[in-house]
Amino acid sequence: ACAVCNTGTEGAGITITTALTSLLTGRPVKHTVGMTGEVTLQGRVLPIGGLKQKVLAAHAAGLTDVVIPERNRGDLEDVPEEVREEMRFHPVFTVDEVLEIVDLSGRDRDKVGGYSFGMRQRLGVAASLLRDPRLLILDEPANGLDPAGMRDMRALVKRLAGRGLT
Repeated sequence: ACAVCNTGTEGAGITITTALTSLLTGRPVKHTVGMTGEVTLQGRVLPIGGLKQKVLAAHAAGLTDVVIPERNRGDLEDVPEEVREEMRFHPVFTVDEVLEIVDLSGRDRDKVGGYSFGMRQRLGVAASLLRDPRLLILDEPANGLDPAGMRDMRALVKRLAGRGLT
């Protein structure tokens, strides 16, 4: 969903939320956007550490827009001025603001029943993986998917099998 996605215990919240919303709506996020920030269950975006390093990595990767927690705005002073001038920063307080910036707003509250069968298949698999299960049993996970979706699902199943999950 984004060119530079942060993973791990810090900074993955808004990236994962955006990636899942992008996947489930079928609307990609521009490849020039990066983001970082923790997210609460209530949708508030919390500050992170290491903003300077993350911004420098995003700049080196050619990103032009970076979504950051509002409470990290002051940390931008640590970023070299020439880098700040070449990028746009979008400080946010909430996940709703993130989705607005990346043009995904309004789709995050769609009812599952409104999606195609193939999209509901993807949603089911995504929801199953959110809890990091030790074992995942899939019954025809590619059913209802278009050819590209079938290839993606097969690749996912192979990766999961490689981890001993399926």
